Amino acid sequence: MQRGLIGLGIGLMTLLCLGLTAFAQEGGTIKVAQGDLTVGGYIHLWGTSVQDDETQTDTPDVFAARRARLILSGHVVPKVAYRLQEELVLGNATSRDALIKFEDITLGEKFIINITAGQYKYPLSEAGLKWGTPADELVRGPWIYEGGNGAAGTISDRDTGLLIDGAANDKKLKWFLGIFNGKGTNNPETNDQKDLMLRVTAALFEKGSSLEGLGFGLGYMKGAQGKEDEASGQTGMELRTRLAGTVQYEKELGGGTLQTRFEYLSQKQEQNSANDRLNWDDAETTNWYFQVAYKLKHGFLSGENQALQPVIRYQNYEYDDGDLDPNDTDWEGTMLTVGANLILNKQTRLMINYNSIDDDTWVAAKAKRLDLDNNEILLQLELKF
Repeated sequence: MQRGLIGLGIGLMTLLCLGLTAFAQEGGTIKVAQGDLTVGGYIHLWGTSVQDDETQTDTPDVFAARRARLILSGHVVPKVAYRLQEELVLGNATSRDALIKFEDITLGEKFIINITAGQYKYPLSEAGLKWGTPADELVRGPWIYEGGNGAAGTISDRDTGLLIDGAANDKKLKWFLGIFNGKGTNNPETNDQKDLMLRVTAALFEKGSSLEGLGFGLGYMKGAQGKEDEASGQTGMELRTRLAGTVQYEKELGGGTLQTRFEYLSQKQEQNSANDRLNWDDAETTNWYFQVAYKLKHGFLSGENQALQPVIRYQNYEYDDGDLDPNDTDWEGTMLTVGANLILNKQTRLMINYNSIDDDTWVAAKAKRLDLDNNEILLQLELKF
């Protein structure tokens, strides 16, 4: 019965996807005074069927509107860009992006920079930039950003602050330098400390070389969280560092495009016990993943920009709470994802994934640690306009 319902769900979502391709067009650009306005949006629907571990309460199968966003972007005047992105899903309605970007500021004869201010995705890692955006990421985002399956010690991929970026060597070498609140999406600042972020990416091999599509990235972020507690005389500040390293490769191969990426992400945060403010320790999170995809053209649907993209990803996640919790809330998990993306046009794609999940975690209802196997079928339909 359950497999039949999943099959019906796949069929209905496919039909919906085919119907929407007729209406999925590029957002229209409107001339406004000296600038321009582009009205766009993003709809993300998904369905899940979870095969729970026998030691857990059954998780219901779900169809949901994961995201429905209105995006306004353009220029106030030439080279002064803006972007507003609002989440409209009931129960999750909130601002995502609100930024102004000063483009192509020339310093000297050849040195050009961009300056971005506001709330937006900060470029600490490749996954942080791409996860959850239309037709960019290949599979569901890594746990350190998404927090899926009960993962602890996660981070936000958006923040509010100021970013300066530039490039050299025909944009083969790029750098990003930013200062942020460090509080995530739509959260107010609570102290005078700011998070400093630096990222460098490099794709140094010449065009035509077998290594032309090989790229590297390294990101580092450091700051402090919390606020001073004058009553107790303690600073209450928690020092935090984040690190991201990326190696990726893309190459045209056999009539299709091969894409691979390895990325390592970590966070170390000094924390203090709720019961003993003088007892400080470090909580550490590490998350790495490796993914491979092959994008090939298909002809069983008429139209341009159609492709079938098989994809596989393996990720490992570990969270160490620093031994501050007597219940041992450390969390370890792995997930193997096997699936395919059916790209119907530039605006629409259907994603089908099977996630094999194994995690070792503290289960409060059982008052002990358990080794759990929670496998999942995940359907996603993405439409941008």
